[in-house]
Amino acid sequence: MVYGLANHIFDLLYTPDRWQRIQQEIIFGKTVPLLLKTLGIKPDILWLNESHTSISIPAIRDDFYFDETKIHFTLHTPDPSGMEKFYEQWFDELKIDREKYYQIFVKDNCIDFTRAIMFL
Repeated sequence: MVYGLANHIFDLLYTPDRWQRIQQEIIFGKTVPLLLKTLGIKPDILWLNESHTSISIPAIRDDFYFDETKIHFTLHTPDPSGMEKFYEQWFDELKIDREKYYQIFVKDNCIDFTRAIMFL
């Protein structure tokens, strides 16, 4: 079974528009756990690839439905252009617990998804 995500925000992938790009990351990250729950899937292991998947982890970790799910992460683009960073002032757009995750996601006035996923 293959599922797709259709939203106008994805009209241009890897857009140079940083605002659109972070919106893509947020929608994707929030959709993964929602889809799994809707389908009644509780994975033993969830394999996430590349730093843009980091936004899924707080949603998964903070949901008791996934208590038994282990998370495996891989990175195959060891190039800065593939390691997403965004403006720190956009943190609240992630809609994750600021007290719990701010220090993990933000460093040097940037939201750093690669750094965050390594900690998470």
